[in-house]
Amino acid sequence: MDACVDGYDTSGPNNVGAAPRPEGGSSLRAAPDPFMQQVYPVREEKRDEIPAMTHVDGTGQLQAVGKDRNPVYHALISTFAERTGTPVVLSTSFNENEPIVESPEQALDGFFRTATGAVVVENTLVMRQPAEAVAAGAPSD
Repeated sequence: MDACVDGYDTSGPNNVGAAPRPEGGSSLRAAPDPFMQQVYPVREEKRDEIPAMTHVDGTGQLQAVGKDRNPVYHALISTFAERTGTPVVLSTSFNENEPIVESPEQALDGFFRTATGAVVVENTLVMRQPAEAVAAGAPSD
């Protein structure tokens, strides 16, 4: 599987947004960043594959997700990479004119106030019915 971000070994899943942290971090030129505070160059041949995560200057922020720190998220990202061949999971804020979501209550509040089609809170998937999504302003097919 090809790496998307320069400085990553191509032998494992890597991505812009949230990525499984390479064991030991030795394949990174810079230290793994669990807080998305650094930007990395996105490989030119991968920019069309991950346009939502590539900034106009060709860089992207990377959140290194360690198996020891967040095993569920690490497994999700790794499984997505294995199944799709695209080692990318978009990690973004979930807010509309609000600070970052910090609780299940805030996530559900944002879900009900916006045209968001689905939200996962811990192990529960909450989805709108198609008519609800259209009524809330989501684009229809």
